Order: sequence, then structure tokens, then C-alpha cells
Amino acid sequence: MTLQEPWQRLAIFSEADSLVSGKALLLRQTTAVWTNSSLIIFGGNNLDVQQQSAAWSYDLGLREWTLLEPSGAAQPTGRSAHGAAWTGRRMLAFGGTCGATCILSDLWSLQLLTPPPPPPLQPPSPSSPQPSLP
Repeated sequence: MTLQEPWQRLAIFSEADSLVSGKALLLRQTTAVWTNSSLIIFGGNNLDVQQQSAAWSYDLGLREWTLLEPSGAAQPTGRSAHGAAWTGRRMLAFGGTCGATCILSDLWSLQLLTPPPPPPLQPPSPSSPQPSLP
């Protein structure tokens, strides 16, 4: 595999969004999924080792963070060290820990109301079989 370009550090915080509720948005042991237009991070713990249950979206094109605020009363327990997957329209988060002696084995789904755009179509390669015409 040949790399197209070397690693590049992206500036993901501006002065406007680097502070959330008076504290920097510093999280560890989060999960992240890519939706074809934005990065969604969920959970993790902060510098005070408090388990978080918030989900954030980072729009790579606009370079801004948005706190996702789902409707409804059901919310997952704050967690870190969990797993996550993207299904094309929803983020699934499984398990993790909710403290030093708490292990979770639940599954949560966060569905976006507006689905992300589909990935761009790739033109067929010249060596791909072409359909024959009748």
C-alpha cells in the first residue's frame, strides 16, 4: 500500500469552540465514527475522570463542533473504553466502563435525522468488466 500523503495534524479547535461550559473539550477513551461528512465522538472521560455520555459532531468542511442533543428521556450511562460502529445512518455504541468497578454490556443506537451524504462514486477502472450491449 502506498500512502497518498503523509500524516497531517488538523486544527480542530478555534477560540470560539475550544471551551465548553468553561472547560476545554478534552476527552479520553472516547469512540469515534466517520459518517462521510463528519466525525461523531461519544462518551469518554474528562480530566476529572468523570464518565461522559455526550455525543459531539465535528464537521470537517466547516471545522466546527456541535453537541448532539437527542430528543427523548432515554440516555446511555456515561462511559469510556467502549466500542462503536457506523451503520450508514446510526452510531451503535456497546459496553465499556462506567467507573473503576463498573462494566457495561449494553447496546445503544444514536440515529441521525438527516442522513449523511453517500460516499462519492468511484468510476470503474479500465480493467473492470464492462456490461455487454445486446
